[in-house]
Amino acid sequence: MNPRTVTLHFATTLLWLWILVPYGRCKLRKEYHPPGYRNVAINELLELAQVPTSDSIISFSDNKETASSILPDQPSHLEQSQQLSDSDFVFATGSCRERMRLAKSTRAWRRGIRGFILTDQNETQALLRLNADGKPHNESFAFFPNDGDPLLGMARHGTMQGDTRAALAPFAAHRHYGDTYKWMLYGDDDTLFFMDAVKRLLASFDPDLPLAFSDNLWYLGAHPNPHAPRCLPCHLAGESLPSLKDILSTHYARAALRKQLAAAKQPTSEAALEAAAADPTQVPGRRYMPQPACPYCTPQAACAPITSAKTECKASVPHGGAGMIFSVGLLRMLPYPTALACLRSFEEASGGDFMVANCLWRHGIAFTDPGPLVRHLYDPHFVTFGAHFGQGYLWDPMGMLTHGRCNATCRWMLRNTLSLHIKGRHFKNWRVSAMHMWGVAHAAQAAKSFLDLLATGSGNTSVPRQHVPYGADLETDTVLLPRSKNQR
Repeated sequence: MNPRTVTLHFATTLLWLWILVPYGRCKLRKEYHPPGYRNVAINELLELAQVPTSDSIISFSDNKETASSILPDQPSHLEQSQQLSDSDFVFATGSCRERMRLAKSTRAWRRGIRGFILTDQNETQALLRLNADGKPHNESFAFFPNDGDPLLGMARHGTMQGDTRAALAPFAAHRHYGDTYKWMLYGDDDTLFFMDAVKRLLASFDPDLPLAFSDNLWYLGAHPNPHAPRCLPCHLAGESLPSLKDILSTHYARAALRKQLAAAKQPTSEAALEAAAADPTQVPGRRYMPQPACPYCTPQAACAPITSAKTECKASVPHGGAGMIFSVGLLRMLPYPTALACLRSFEEASGGDFMVANCLWRHGIAFTDPGPLVRHLYDPHFVTFGAHFGQGYLWDPMGMLTHGRCNATCRWMLRNTLSLHIKGRHFKNWRVSAMHMWGVAHAAQAAKSFLDLLATGSGNTSVPRQHVPYGADLETDTVLLPRSKNQR
């Protein structure tokens, strides 16, 4: 055969391989199972993630301090907010033996709020010890294996070894606590919640509705993406909200628009930016304005502003480190077996937060944005879950206050930010990251007391702090106050 003909046949074969192999790989990947894989019956998994019980559980710790004796000088949450008490909350997270010191450091902000920690600790006596030592802090520990473990049939539902455990934690916590709470705080084992702000936010919501809160959302590979599909709370339906054009006219949005136009090789002049801002078309992840949803947010309500049938609208994923808040009504809708079956449907998902968000989406629940980020035209200082710009205000609040570097935005953040991601793995070791959790939690409480003292000294004592509507402020600066239709 002519060498040129052989070369042509070889090139043709390579071309067909180039076209067909990716599709073949996708098909093989779907059917591929790791060595030792078995399809585990769901009944076997139902026995996992349960807190061990034993009549012989006693404290193995020589440390007799309780949650109240550790913080003798701190005011209780109940004193700060009469609407909700500590018993109305539980905290759920996934962790592992390596990070247990960090998981226990959540005591700094929980201060007796019940905590459910799903761990990879499978040794019975060690798990009993964890529960005994955690009892004075209202902590419960349960075991669930890593992804790829033989107990899961070698299946990997998440990418990281703890993804499925983290995703299952809130549902296992609800199975453990039942209806003995109103609100579940869910995040990573290095998530810090600011409880007085959390209580003021939730005071106006019905926990029996299926509600999920976050404004720190992944979409199109970015977080926090303020253009991620979501809803606003129902009670904002009576408020005059900004338009999409208002939002796209800010300098934060203009910078993003300029990048989008440049990527599409379109003009980036001021006239082009004005035209882009005036375009009413909503594109999730790029230009989107949520609307109030009543009585709660569904995928249909989150996608309603998107009018183009060609535009895909999918689940927004809350950032796990920034945390999220679930109502007891939501957890009732997804009992443990239902959630477990949903989580098992994933193969190497990008994270536990991705798995949770998509399971909620499949069952008719989308996330609700508390509202400040929208009221303030997507100014990244007003991301309430985990913050975004201005995180330094939260890392060192007393330093900012005492050195005169805490402006009006700083003070708003100290009073209204709901959570902060400590980012424990970025420290030298877990001991240092745990110490940082304690330090930030104590500094935040001191800063709020300092701000209340300043407000009292200024003569502004007409409204007690716990009765101020969430997102508003005692200061007279109108930038910090939510605006009603009559005020516009």
